[in-house]
Amino acid sequence: MSASVRVAGWGTLEDGAAITWTIAEGRRGRRWREVVARDDAVVHSLLLETGAAGRFRHLELARAGGLWTFHPEPDGTLHGNHVDPRERDVRHIEGLRFAPDDLLLIEGSPLSAA
Repeated sequence: MSASVRVAGWGTLEDGAAITWTIAEGRRGRRWREVVARDDAVVHSLLLETGAAGRFRHLELARAGGLWTFHPEPDGTLHGNHVDPRERDVRHIEGLRFAPDDLLLIEGSPLSAA
C-alpha cells in the first residue's frame, strides 16, 4: 500500500436504518468502522481490521446483547471473547475452525459483507 487513505460516508440501508462508516488504510492494512442506528438508537457498532494482504485480522462488535471480539490464530482457528450483560464473566471463544480465506459475516452489517 502506497499512501494512507481516509474516507467516510453515511446513508440509509434498505430497511431504513441509518449507517455511518469510515475506512482508514495504512501500511499494516485497513480499519473499517460502522455504526448502524434505527430511530435514533444504535443497533450495532463494528470495528473490522484487515491486514495488508486483505485478510481478516480482528473484529469488535457492540450490540445491546453484549460485546464480541474475534481474531484468527496462526493454527487455523478463531478466538475471541463475549461479554453479556446477563453474565458475570468474560466468555472465551476458542478453537473454532477458521481458514485464511474464510469470511466472518455479521448480520445487518454491510461492512462485514464487503
